[in-house]
Amino acid sequence: MWRKNGDALYATLLVVVFGLETAGLALLTWTFITRKTNIGVGVNLRDALLIAVSLTALALMFITVYALVYQARSSRLQQIREDEASAWADRWTEVLFEGVPAPEGPLTQGAIDALLDLREVLRGAPANRAANLINRYGIGEGLLRRVQRRRSHPGLRGLSQFVTKSNPVGFTHRLDALDALAKARLPETFPSLVALAEDREPTLRLMGVRAVARCVASMTSGEERSAAQRTVVTLLSGADLGTGAVEEALLLLDSAAPPVIIGLCNTLDESQSVLLAVVLDAIGRLRLLDLADLVAGYLDNHEPEVRAAALRALSLIGHIPAHAIARVASAANDDYEIVRIQATRCAYLLPVEEGRLGLWAGLGDQSWWVRRSSAWACIRMGDGGAAVLFEAARVHPDRYARNMAVSVLLAGGRVDPDGARELARAE
Repeated sequence: MWRKNGDALYATLLVVVFGLETAGLALLTWTFITRKTNIGVGVNLRDALLIAVSLTALALMFITVYALVYQARSSRLQQIREDEASAWADRWTEVLFEGVPAPEGPLTQGAIDALLDLREVLRGAPANRAANLINRYGIGEGLLRRVQRRRSHPGLRGLSQFVTKSNPVGFTHRLDALDALAKARLPETFPSLVALAEDREPTLRLMGVRAVARCVASMTSGEERSAAQRTVVTLLSGADLGTGAVEEALLLLDSAAPPVIIGLCNTLDESQSVLLAVVLDAIGRLRLLDLADLVAGYLDNHEPEVRAAALRALSLIGHIPAHAIARVASAANDDYEIVRIQATRCAYLLPVEEGRLGLWAGLGDQSWWVRRSSAWACIRMGDGGAAVLFEAARVHPDRYARNMAVSVLLAGGRVDPDGARELARAE
């Protein structure tokens, strides 16, 4: 709070200092002009210079004093906040785990922040007890009142936006409240968070989507959670969000993500291939083995970015469905470099006999990245893949493929420096 207000005060001080400097320079300039042109009666040059220097010194004094006071007060308040947070964290831990009676309200801001921080990291029954405390003190309702946009008449919308943008401190308070709601993860705030995720302000939309995802992740299985997941599918497929925000939301959903991902795959059309690629990436990053068959269905997609994302997801999951082995092997010969890179990275999951041809071709690819990923895929295959690299180091028709094979065999610990030099001489 102090830093936000202090920054606003500093900006005001800079305006004042700039005004003083401008006044001094203007007076000095006017004095020189009147002396040279004899127009009117000017101020004495010595007096004008003295005034300008005095104003500059005054401005420097203002800035220096403010910087010292700001630093001293910030350090002191930071220490107070840390001590308060530590004390309240200990007290809330006793309340949640040792049966100590909860304190009477109203709570200080430090107590609220400590409780929300605990709620964010706890799981299971302790998390539910923390949520009950948050509801008992009415923290969620208070945060919603702080964050919700004040509705204005359509004709005053431009004025409302101007006021919001010209008051960064107030806007920052709204963002802080929204971040606190994300920590609280209260199911009853879900409808309000969805509305905020569709706000006109991009930053509020981003923060709102994060809060929505974390709220759904905390819900227990049941109709309420299923309905919330369907709402999230509609939100992510239709809201004006960046791909990064969508992927972050899917990751924050955690165990609630699979139904949302399946819903998005069924909802997105061909024009939303970029978003579809993000969804496939999320499957890989969440290691959703149960969705490997769903991912494999996109290996033949007409968009190279989608094919590459599907291969990347299978590589992260660490499993290729049996019916998709041939398609993954053939992807090493795709027309697009981005697909060949991901195909060769994924090839370590293939049986050596299935992946050999694609990796051999990949070692001689015109793209350095494809050659490198092919060589490392051979290393990850174990002894059978390393044998392919040894053979490539000796007899591959492409000189760059031989060099890459020797380099990766050395980096992967399959040969020592002397052995690498011997392989290089054998080319």
